[in-house]
Amino acid sequence: MIEIPANHITPSVKSLFKPRDPAGLRCIAVLEGIRPGKIFTDAPDNPTWIMVWEITFGAIYPWGNVSATVFRELIHRLREEKMVFLGLWPDDERWSSCRGQGWQEVIRDSYLP
Repeated sequence: MIEIPANHITPSVKSLFKPRDPAGLRCIAVLEGIRPGKIFTDAPDNPTWIMVWEITFGAIYPWGNVSATVFRELIHRLREEKMVFLGLWPDDERWSSCRGQGWQEVIRDSYLP
């Protein structure tokens, strides 16, 4: 997992995130370096996944195929700083990447009391 600064985000990477996401303009603002946040990926030049965390309100925006293990690690790491919640609508297709081995435990451990 690599944290990258907003000034290393290419227009093609920025286009992967949509303003229609819940509070999606905050995500775009992090990618543009306007709002405080953190950007994580597996490979800055050719990512298979990216996670954008908007710090003020705690929304995390995923893209790609992040593993349950990496997601769990990132959520726990960010929760040491502030609240984290997943910025997806209930019918978002990205939920489909949260299926399979380990995801039920991640969601239960990360989001349920």
